[in-house]
Amino acid sequence: MPDISKLAVLYVEDEPELREHVGFALRLHIENIITAANGQEALEMIRVAKPDIVISDIRMPVMDGLELTAILRRKYPALPVLLCTAFTDTAYLLKAIELGVAAYIPKPIDTERLLAAVRQAALPILQQREIQRLKAGAIHACGITTEADPAMQELAEQISQVADSEYAVVIRGESGTGKSTVAELLHSMSGRSRKPRLFRRICG
Repeated sequence: MPDISKLAVLYVEDEPELREHVGFALRLHIENIITAANGQEALEMIRVAKPDIVISDIRMPVMDGLELTAILRRKYPALPVLLCTAFTDTAYLLKAIELGVAAYIPKPIDTERLLAAVRQAALPILQQREIQRLKAGAIHACGITTEADPAMQELAEQISQVADSEYAVVIRGESGTGKSTVAELLHSMSGRSRKPRLFRRICG
């Protein structure tokens, strides 16, 4: 079961009691729960708090959940949105599918069902964070320090971008400039890290 405790989740609901109740239930499993009363307020929260996942009611004043989702698809296409509603109108469901929502949760909200949907939507986010953590560990293990040196930050980013390439990579530079270190780092960050190293040194 994926650990969602460190996620930032925005819950959008216009009914204060329900917003408080569901927000409390979510906080038992997720540390950072942000709430908003409508779509317009949610957009401001997203701009400032940058949540990982948005859970929204559909029927709300000012801006409803479908309008909010449509805006989010344009501005933040990778941001997962889960929609909740007590209405079973087929038009709402079809529109939600068209907008590419991560899940459609019926009301009254079942907390376990909602958490299961959050975990499912969070999988790509958590996987990407783990990849970044492993890459950062590989960089540190090879003795490359990026904190204070913009050039090293750029080098680490370039290595990260080509690490999963299936093509051969040519590393050029003067003797003693760290070509072997870069080669080791490329190998450790790639999908071939468990296979034998295959480096070819060309001099001259």
